[in-house]
Amino acid sequence: MSGPAVATFADDATVRGLLAGTRPFVVGRRDASFAVPVEWNAVAVRSFTSFAALSIACERGPLEPGIGALLYDCEAWRFTPDEEQRDVGEFTQKAARLAHDRGLLLIAAPAVDLTRVLAPGPERRYDAFLRLQIPAASARSADAFVIQAQGSLMRLPLFTKFVRDAARAARAANPRVLVFAGVSTNPSGQRVSAEDVARAIGATRALVDGYWMNVPQRSAYAPKVNDYRPDIAIEVFKRLATGPP
Repeated sequence: MSGPAVATFADDATVRGLLAGTRPFVVGRRDASFAVPVEWNAVAVRSFTSFAALSIACERGPLEPGIGALLYDCEAWRFTPDEEQRDVGEFTQKAARLAHDRGLLLIAAPAVDLTRVLAPGPERRYDAFLRLQIPAASARSADAFVIQAQGSLMRLPLFTKFVRDAARAARAANPRVLVFAGVSTNPSGQRVSAEDVARAIGATRALVDGYWMNVPQRSAYAPKVNDYRPDIAIEVFKRLATGPP
């Protein structure tokens, strides 16, 4: 989880209690103003959209105290250099080496849109992502691998199949890797409900170790987002608190 939504989660008594002791990965900025509840025992994460930026940050000296993991978010956008988009496996390995040298974990989160660069054409992007072996290439040297499946959340059979196949490929490459599936309260501008998100989790929870609860806000990184809906995420947490979705 990441962003200001974390503060909203912490303010809700049910969600705060549900997350106690779960050790979630919490992505924050250097200037983040929200406090993560101590009882969550969270792992603080710094996110980078390029190996170049990650490398510069590490070369400048120690990162801020408390950071336990680095996240490498390689996507087909202007924030990730073209050479990294074209060889995500190689640059994930380099990012993992930097992280591990500093006693940190590395989370790899390659986006499905990398297929636009690597395999332009009519092939369905989820099929191309698997055929290009991006899950295996990214998970091989990482400690955790995020399946950015949230764009297919409203197509449950596709979401389930993609998560299953990507998780299987990642674990085949690295049996120790933690696998998370991405869900979102506004995936690429699509309007979803708490029921939609809970249904996706219910269909895949036996396939992964956890989820990236993405509560996006409109920004240069998420230009298609039209609704900031932490309330949807809170409702999903509350449904999970009462039992399997």
